[in-house]
Amino acid sequence: MLTWALFYASIGWPVFPVTPASKTPSTRHGFKDATTDEAQIRVWWEARPDLNIGIACGKDAGFVVLDVDPRNGGAIALDALISEHGQFPPTVTAQTGGGGQHYLFALPEGRLRRTLCEGVDVQGNGKYIVVAPSVHPDGGRYTWLEAPDADHMELPALPQWALDMIVKPEPASTDVPSGSSAPADAGSGFTSWADILEPHGWVAVAADGDETYWRRPGKNEGISATTNYNGNDALIVFTTSTDFEGGAGYRKVDALAILKYGGDYPPAYAELNLLAPRSAPPP
Repeated sequence: MLTWALFYASIGWPVFPVTPASKTPSTRHGFKDATTDEAQIRVWWEARPDLNIGIACGKDAGFVVLDVDPRNGGAIALDALISEHGQFPPTVTAQTGGGGQHYLFALPEGRLRRTLCEGVDVQGNGKYIVVAPSVHPDGGRYTWLEAPDADHMELPALPQWALDMIVKPEPASTDVPSGSSAPADAGSGFTSWADILEPHGWVAVAADGDETYWRRPGKNEGISATTNYNGNDALIVFTTSTDFEGGAGYRKVDALAILKYGGDYPPAYAELNLLAPRSAPPP
């Protein structure tokens, strides 16, 4: 294990010790203790040669990992995406001790989602992977299918279709333009995004705090939009296969007008305002 740990450190991948035959870090701070310092690495593995090896993903290593778990349908879901969009470029690839795969790619800019699709996790900043020749809790050994090469360590970028699915879009401005005479959509605070999107075939597929991820109608995998990113109560769409413009931000009144009224705003404003609570009449 020591030889491999030193090799990973030599190519710039920060390592840390993991309890033998497990995925649990053996140091107090876990992946935050990851280092490329040879002296520290020797201290760890010379004291316990059977320790597994963990690598901190994200900005420190410079890569993101697509972590495929076939037990949760990851292999099938990923095959479906590849059939629709095309193959990944050749890259460093591992067979996990549990029968899954790790695909390593250059770390993209921006905030990343937690999953690519069902059974395929995205391991970036704040995440780690266990690597060869570590031993899985089930007894299997991690191996490289396409091993890292110290002389050729520039990992390829993810294809654009995968980036579109895992990189969270920066929210576009959803304010009414200065000087606009458009009435305020007063009822929007009392209307949920589910009320607006679900009647038109959109499906809520996941949540991250107050943010909700949505899949467009006609699609069986992946994420097509998000609502309430950074608490802005906007719909951010990042696909071009809908009535919305990809990469744009929408208020509830915008979405309602587009989906229900063919882009006509007066009935959308009227519907939202009708949903707003009315003040009690004066005595």
